Amino acid sequence: MKYTLGLTRFHSKKPEYIMQEIWSRMTLYNFCEIIATNVVINEKKGCKHTYQLNYTRAIRICCYFLSIKKKKLHPM
Repeated sequence: MKYTLGLTRFHSKKPEYIMQEIWSRMTLYNFCEIIATNVVINEKKGCKHTYQLNYTRAIRICCYFLSIKKKKLHPM
């Protein structure tokens, strides 16, 4: 989970900011876990193995979704 969340290196040196970064990454992980548990995986007939969700990829997709800059809306 440390590598999945990107907690191998921190962006600050002060302990309180490091704790803030850990808590924000854990919040992000919980958000992604909720999204990932609601994904429906279609089973194909005749397959030997069952499909599983790649949680690392799911977290990366959620991070990308949250980082997308919204286009400037036209004033109403």
